[in-house]
Order: sequence, then C-alpha cells, then structure tokens
Amino acid sequence: MVTLEAQPHGMLDGRDRHLPFLHNTAKMTETDPVLRRKPLVFVASARKDLQGMPDDVQDSFGFKFDRAQIGRHPMGARPFGEGLPTAILKLTADESGETYRAAYVVAFAGVVYVLDVFQKGAPVVEGDPTKSLRKRDD
Repeated sequence: MVTLEAQPHGMLDGRDRHLPFLHNTAKMTETDPVLRRKPLVFVASARKDLQGMPDDVQDSFGFKFDRAQIGRHPMGARPFGEGLPTAILKLTADESGETYRAAYVVAFAGVVYVLDVFQKGAPVVEGDPTKSLRKRDD
C-alpha cells in the first residue's frame, strides 16, 4: 500500500502536485475514497465536441468533470430539467459571450458518463442521439 505524506501548502513535491487538496490532510492512502477516480466515458460525439470548444471552456468542463470523478459535486452542476430524469446533470461555461453546456450522469456505480457537450443555440444535427437534450435546453 502506498502512503502519501502531506506537506505544508505551497510545498508539494512533483509526485503530488496534481493533488492540491493534500495540504489539508495529515495522511492519506491510495484506498481512501477521495483518491479513487471513476472513469470518464464519453457518449457518441461528446469527446470530439468538447475538443472543438475554446480552451477555457475545455479547462472549465475538465475541472468540473474531475470533481465528479472523485465523487464531489461540481460547482454549478444542477439537474438538466425540462422533463429529463434528475440523474442527468448540466454544467455551464461562458466564453466570449457564448454559453456552453455539458450533460452528464453519475448515477451509475463507478462511472461518469458525458452524454453531450454543446454550444447553446447551435443548430441541432439530424440523427444526433442527444438532439433531444439540445432542443430542451434552447
């Protein structure tokens, strides 16, 4: 078993620089729930759509998905609404006057599914399996 020793804030070494929350803990092990990360699974064209968005939007959604993967509730996440099951959550990001949305589900054990990522108000592509999400959000 690997044990990570926390260091004072600002003194994280290279091994744990991606775990900034360690400065608040005395000792953590790899079996602690906060260190177990659920896989992120993109449905249909969600990954490609996310990669086509501005860098700041990608960073924002990436950080929020990371929070969901470790079992935390991302800031601003809320049920998608519009008659969809409450398990489908919505994230938003704004960039240069445009609004972007991401729909995801964490209700299934051990996996975070990204259902759709899109720019609000963008035209809906016929045959897109997630077009009902986009129509509901406009």
